[in-house]
Amino acid sequence: MENFETIEEKIKNMENEQITKVKGFLFSSYYRYEPTKQRLKKYKIYLDSTDAQKIISCVNSNDFSRIKGMKRVASSGKLLEARGTDDGSIFLIQLSEYIPHNFVFSTPVVILRGNDAKLMLELVKF
Repeated sequence: MENFETIEEKIKNMENEQITKVKGFLFSSYYRYEPTKQRLKKYKIYLDSTDAQKIISCVNSNDFSRIKGMKRVASSGKLLEARGTDDGSIFLIQLSEYIPHNFVFSTPVVILRGNDAKLMLELVKF
């Protein structure tokens, strides 16, 4: 298994570039995408095995048009973690697979912008 960085690590590496950490009330904080001043929200989406394979294929080919039409399931061994804005201007995604006792990353973190990010927004807003 490869050691991929997490979405949190990727975001921290992007700080002061396009994403900033905003201190909230008391101990809370959140990340904001500076070009649109939108808050990055966290999503966890369980996918069936065929759709998980499509995500891996999309990452490998850098073609995310096949995201459209993917179905969410209540629970599975394939977890798509995402951070993105409500307007779909940016999404960071990463697929994980359950291997007994925890989830292990199957893909690196991928940053989606433009039309690809809008397609991901449709999936998470299901």
